[in-house]
Amino acid sequence: MSKILELLCTEYENVYGLKMNKNYSIPKIYHGGDNYDLTKRWYVYYSYGDPETAKLVRQNPIFANFNRLCKTKKERLTSFKILRDTLEQLLKEGYSPYENEIIENEYSANSAFDFALELKKSTVSSSTYKGYLNRVNVFKKYLKGKGLDVANIKSINSRP
Repeated sequence: MSKILELLCTEYENVYGLKMNKNYSIPKIYHGGDNYDLTKRWYVYYSYGDPETAKLVRQNPIFANFNRLCKTKKERLTSFKILRDTLEQLLKEGYSPYENEIIENEYSANSAFDFALELKKSTVSSSTYKGYLNRVNVFKKYLKGKGLDVANIKSINSRP
């Protein structure tokens, strides 16, 4: 009989212990109080477990310029609900505000210039883009002559 009781207690701890040990709180919307005051700044707030102390620490609020962009109560609520739901989904998928993983892409000189040109193509006029393309091609030819066209872009500096 005691073996069954021990198994049940262990199962109870496993099931309910997982729910209690969430590393974050559910994101909430601060909307200016009970009367949805549009003169106050609305935001989404949440807490996340500090890796050193394992206590929930309130994180910086998220505004996302909705206070400036949305002037009515309905617009703000809709926008902030989408923001809150998206943040909650990110937290469920394992997002941590404490992870400082800097993702560095290693680009060769040619691929870095191609990437930059692709970004500029949509933001500048066609004549400006042609000028950029011409200058980049001349510089690529120079780099190829020096053997630096396949080198990491960070290794290229302004000194010969």
